[in-house]
Amino acid sequence: MKDFLFPRATAVGQSLGAQLIYTLFRVFIGYNMAINHGWGKVKEPSGFAGWLKSMEWPMPDVLAYMAAGGEFLGGLLIAAGLFTRIGGLLVTITMAVVVFIVDDKAFFLSDESAQMYMWAALVITAIGPGKLSADAMRR
Repeated sequence: MKDFLFPRATAVGQSLGAQLIYTLFRVFIGYNMAINHGWGKVKEPSGFAGWLKSMEWPMPDVLAYMAAGGEFLGGLLIAAGLFTRIGGLLVTITMAVVVFIVDDKAFFLSDESAQMYMWAALVITAIGPGKLSADAMRR
């Protein structure tokens, strides 16, 4: 019972269970960012560009393609665990624009889903792909 309540300290994320949970987290975040947020912008960029134009953003077509690429490509890279840190940076930057520029509210009162994706992508960028990823297999 003592070992269960007070286990020996181990390095964070070294166990197979922790790696599996992290992999599921990474795939969930990447898949949802790519499919639920990025795919619509890739499929129909003019709709998002029109929204940006109505908000009087400069170069709405260019920004629409950048957002679509950041969300879709970044999400796919995160989900696959391939060039994970690059994908994480793409999603982090795209979501930071939403959180800090698009939303005109205080930081913690803005769109929480954009913040969740931003923070999740930042964590994935900091931690890396994990042992169960395409990046790990490439090594």
